[in-house]
Amino acid sequence: MAQHKSVTAEYIAELNTGFQTKAKRVEEPGLDWPKVQKRLVTGTFPYKTALDRVEQGWTHDEIETELRIRTGFEAGHPLPLPRVIAPQNSLGITNSLGGSLLKRHTFICCIACVLSLATWSHAQAVPTATSTSQIQIGAAGTFINSDYSKNQKGFSIYGDFDFFHNVGIEGDIHFALITPADISENSYLLGPRYSWHYKRFHPYAKALFGIGRFGFQQGYFPSASTSTHGQFALGGGLDFKVSRHINVRAFDVEFERWPNFPPNGLTPIVYNFGVAYVLR
Repeated sequence: MAQHKSVTAEYIAELNTGFQTKAKRVEEPGLDWPKVQKRLVTGTFPYKTALDRVEQGWTHDEIETELRIRTGFEAGHPLPLPRVIAPQNSLGITNSLGGSLLKRHTFICCIACVLSLATWSHAQAVPTATSTSQIQIGAAGTFINSDYSKNQKGFSIYGDFDFFHNVGIEGDIHFALITPADISENSYLLGPRYSWHYKRFHPYAKALFGIGRFGFQQGYFPSASTSTHGQFALGGGLDFKVSRHINVRAFDVEFERWPNFPPNGLTPIVYNFGVAYVLR
């Protein structure tokens, strides 16, 4: 893969200089460990990883962000260092601001979609008797749009208990499995949910609260390290009734906020699509 256009020859030379400077310590007398372990201890590991990322086509700021994370970790800081502000995009807006605007517009669009479906449902539905309680348990594929590192993929387990026709609670557990930067963001959430019903369509909105687990995974990092943070999420989606006992989650989106994550919090967006078994 060709290197990204934002990665200049000067930056590659800077990475090589950093690597060579650290590599000199590998040959120092008195270090009797294997070379692989020496590289971890002496600090060449982050620079070697950064040079690999150049060949993989990562952008300058993605490489620099990961380099700061890895050098900070090896210096004894298990929590992330401040993130790097990304360069301007094609609209002349920095990625940091652009990401916030994109999330805000996506949130507005999703809420508008849910409310539109709800309004349509209310206008078209024929009044029915109040339904009995209902439970559904499902599994979903998950895409995590992270504002910290590269995007992640995984799976989720979710459950809903509707104790009234429109009102219930939802619990979600999100696991990141495919983590290109060896950084994971897992969530454990529970909160109220309001749903609307029209024929086979069931749009809903939810507000969830819980904890998030941020982790450096063993692989490119010498050892695993995790930290726990409080979080909340606003979201919504659409369930489609396939049969009496099967619902398909056509889409689900959660706008998460980790307010206590240093230095300025995290705001990932989590997308899910899956299928659930319904207990009636």
